[in-house]
Amino acid sequence: MNVARKPIKIEKTKNFIVEDYKDPPKKQVLRYRSKKLEDGSVLTFAVLRGKGPEGGRTKLVNVKYPKRGRETDDAEGRKAPVPLHGAGGSARSRSTPRRRVSRSSARSRSRSLSRSRNVA
Repeated sequence: MNVARKPIKIEKTKNFIVEDYKDPPKKQVLRYRSKKLEDGSVLTFAVLRGKGPEGGRTKLVNVKYPKRGRETDDAEGRKAPVPLHGAGGSARSRSTPRRRVSRSSARSRSRSLSRSRNVA
């Protein structure tokens, strides 16, 4: 059963809003790993020694939400500008990486296609 976890502490740093969760016992922790999401949030996981109740070996330790993505008021009551994603970049989205094909595999693929057309 998956139950929503409540953060034990919410802290504000220069660039992030950090939600800390209860840490697992130090003896069970092998290492810590972090994963950055597309919206700029950073998730930090603890990799544990044994398997969990549902077979997993990781536990969420903290979540960092970027301040720049949220609208915040400054001292004069103006809204902070929201950055435009992809401005000045290429037309291709960064979430879909460009597929790279070596020249030799591209040649062999075109040869096999031309041979199959000639046979028929």
